[in-house]
Amino acid sequence: MAFLYARSNLATLSNAWLMVIHSCLDKNIRACPRGLDQPYYHHQTVISPTEEEALIEIASGSQTKHAGMPGMLMGSASSDIYYKDPTLFLNQGVVNRCVDDIACTLGVQRASLNVVAAAKGLVVGAITAQRKDGSVIDFACESEGQLVPDVREIRTVDVMELKWILVIEKEATFRSLAASAFWKTHKPGKGLLLTAKGYPDISTRAFLRLLSEQQPESGFATPPIYALLDFDPDGLGILSTYKYGSIAMPHENLHLNVPGIRWIGVRSNDICSDSETSEEQGLLRLTARDRGKAVKMLEKEIVAEEGLEKEWRHELQIMLMLNVKAEIQILSEREEGFGKWLENGLTDEISSAIAETLEH
Repeated sequence: MAFLYARSNLATLSNAWLMVIHSCLDKNIRACPRGLDQPYYHHQTVISPTEEEALIEIASGSQTKHAGMPGMLMGSASSDIYYKDPTLFLNQGVVNRCVDDIACTLGVQRASLNVVAAAKGLVVGAITAQRKDGSVIDFACESEGQLVPDVREIRTVDVMELKWILVIEKEATFRSLAASAFWKTHKPGKGLLLTAKGYPDISTRAFLRLLSEQQPESGFATPPIYALLDFDPDGLGILSTYKYGSIAMPHENLHLNVPGIRWIGVRSNDICSDSETSEEQGLLRLTARDRGKAVKMLEKEIVAEEGLEKEWRHELQIMLMLNVKAEIQILSEREEGFGKWLENGLTDEISSAIAETLEH
């Protein structure tokens, strides 16, 4: 009954956290219900009694009441929990898994626990956001970009000027494009640059999801979203996380996925030409880890022969057959240069998106 009560009344979440630790974690499994009658296992890391006691103590000590929200925990960073006993938890990942499992077991989003991870994503471009306290964030005012905001603090986002959004895998590429003001000075029109510096964190995924949703304040405009990634299995893994979600956090995916994100590059046709290719031209050999990851991705339903992502399958097969991969920087070796390649690519993609919209 305590479990059902915790799920139905988030006002008692701080107490529910303690209940879950007592009733679930001491069983050394992660019961993660899709409904209470359909369990599956999220993580299977064993939690020792000592770790359990530490989590209980930390959770108990964190129960500062939020003004106007009785029983709710004040927002705190997951790193705060880790640093209260780093010797016990060993690394931040242990705390993150515990928090994720508690949220999954309760059937709520991680944000509902008011335990957040520090944002790592950067954003710059032609949008403004109004916080719930009335203040305004202008994402065009910092040429090097700003940290992705907490979407829980955002009331509205104005994307009326946006013609496109570009998600970039590499921080170095983001900073280069931001420094050149690519988002406001090139042919495709004003846009937005965003990076999570590799695999995306929850804050970056949540912010991108917010930008992808129709907002009445922006005339229900939804700018097209494109991804610029390395030509390797991890690049496609990052794209998959944005589009379909994280395997490790299935309970969050429904609220974080961005189904409309499109892959703009790097693809095989961007790096392979009639001329001989070699490592001197920027191509690298796949490692054993790369090949293993590519094979595992090919086994996924969405990348299967009749799956939704036939292009991903084709590109993974090319990687494996040629035993090559390439980083975004290889585009700088093209005759027209990286900036012109990106400008032309975005222009073509936007034109195609407009044509598809008119057809429907």
